[in-house]
Amino acid sequence: MVHCRENEDESNDIVCSNILTKYSSGWHRRGRGLKQVAFNQFNLMSEFIDAPTEFCVMTKKKKINLSPKYQVWIDARKKFRLSHAHIQMARELGMNPKKFGKLDNHHQEPWKEPLPDFIESLYFKRLNKQKPENARSVEQIVKDKKKKKSKD
Repeated sequence: MVHCRENEDESNDIVCSNILTKYSSGWHRRGRGLKQVAFNQFNLMSEFIDAPTEFCVMTKKKKINLSPKYQVWIDARKKFRLSHAHIQMARELGMNPKKFGKLDNHHQEPWKEPLPDFIESLYFKRLNKQKPENARSVEQIVKDKKKKKSKD
């Protein structure tokens, strides 16, 4: 394991928060996603290494300011690993995303369906459709609403 240090000049010394781990294909960042970075210019014997900015993979996602009404759905999609179509079906059914935790307990309670299957079965039972005709993400819905509002 090697920590990556970035030196722009003497006074501005920034240490990257990425921890790089050696795998057979190269150096990878440990964390949620593995991203390959160049490794052939690193000195493997030192604990800290000096690397240009392009070797330190630090990504920042753009944070969209959403109302809590929409942010709850995005958080539920990420937490319960649902697709955009499942979130749209649940919204059309009037489900509460804060209650998904007790519905998604199929590992401890084997008589329950997994949450995506449960949402699909309710959607078919109530609306007689397998899936929505036009599945859009919550972010796309918010973007379209803002665009429509700016036109008016």
